[in-house]
Amino acid sequence: MARMVTNRDEVCFLEIGIPTYNRSHQLGRLLTILEQEVQSVSDTISIRITVSDNHSSDTTQSMLRQHSFGESVVVCRNEENIGALRNIWGLYETCQAQYIWIHSDDDIPQPGSVKKIVDVLMSCEPTVLTFEFDQPVGSHVRRHGSEEGIEQIRDMSQAIPNILFLGKLTKYITEARNLKTVLTNTRHLRDTGYGWQYVILEALQLSSNRNVVIIHEFLASCDDQFTKLIDELTPRYWDDYLLLLDHDIVRLNCPEYVEKYKIGHFGYMVKMIYAVMAGLATTSNTKVFREYGKRLPFHITYLRNPFVFLQWVSLRFTLPSFLILCQITEYPGKIKMVLLSRIGKSTR
Repeated sequence: MARMVTNRDEVCFLEIGIPTYNRSHQLGRLLTILEQEVQSVSDTISIRITVSDNHSSDTTQSMLRQHSFGESVVVCRNEENIGALRNIWGLYETCQAQYIWIHSDDDIPQPGSVKKIVDVLMSCEPTVLTFEFDQPVGSHVRRHGSEEGIEQIRDMSQAIPNILFLGKLTKYITEARNLKTVLTNTRHLRDTGYGWQYVILEALQLSSNRNVVIIHEFLASCDDQFTKLIDELTPRYWDDYLLLLDHDIVRLNCPEYVEKYKIGHFGYMVKMIYAVMAGLATTSNTKVFREYGKRLPFHITYLRNPFVFLQWVSLRFTLPSFLILCQITEYPGKIKMVLLSRIGKSTR
C-alpha cells in the first residue's frame, strides 16, 4: 500500500486534490474507491489526498469524520464559499508534491487507474500526464487519436492539441516542480473558466524537459448524474477557453490550430447557448444564457450551417427555442464521426 501522507508540509510524490461542495455522497464514493486503489501502489510511493470543502451545508463534514479512509485524508474547510474556481486554485497553492492531480469529486476512477498513473509517472517522468476519459452515457466516444498504450510526445505542436482536447479537470496530472512560479505568472487568470488549464500550460512552458504523456486507456468516467449543466458553466466560462489560445506556448507552436479553433468557437457558442434555452441542459442561470445569446454578434461562419444561423437569429431576437433544431444541427456532425470511425481515422 502507498504511504499516505497527512503532514501538509511534507513533500510527497503525488498529491490528489479534491475540490468539493455539497456532494457528500459522490465524495464518499470517490474516497472509498481511492482507499482501494492505493492498496495496489508500492509502499515506496508517498501519496497525500487533500479534500478542500468549499463550506458545504450538507453532511460532507460528518461523512469525512466517519469514513473508513478519513484518517488518511487531509481535510480543509473554507470559512465561506469562495466559488469552485478559487477552490481549485487553493489546492494548487497548498500543494507540496512532485506531481499534482486535481480530481473532481463526482468523477469515478476506474479499477487500477491510480497504480497505472503512478507507474507511468515513475517510468516516463512527464511534465503533463493525461489519459482517456469516458464521457456521459450517450455521448460520442472521444479519444486522443487512434494510438494505444503509452504515448510520449516532445513535439509541442503535437502535444498542445492533446492537452487542450476534452478539457476535463480530472484527466490531468501535472509536474509541480515550478508550481509557485506558475501560480504567480497566472494569478490574474485564477477566476477565469479554464484558469486551472492555463496553470498546466504554464507548467509546460517553464519545464526544462517538456514531455507530455498520454495513457490511451479510459481511466476515469463521469458520474451518471452528469446530465445537468453545472451552474458555474456559463457562456462566459466557454468564452474564457479562448484565453488558453493566447498562451505563448499555444500561439507559437500551434498557429493553425489556434486559428481553426477560434473560427469554430463562434458556432459552438451559438449551439451551446441555444441548447440550454431549448431545455437540453438545465441551469439556474437561464437569464444569463438568454442575455448572452442576445449579445452574440453575427459571424460569417454561421452561414456554413443554416440551422446554426437560425439558432443565432432565435437567440438574438429572443424567439422561442426548439429542441428539434438542436438535433438537426448536430446530425451532420454525427454522420461525419461515424464515417470517420469506419475508415479508421481519428475522430478528434
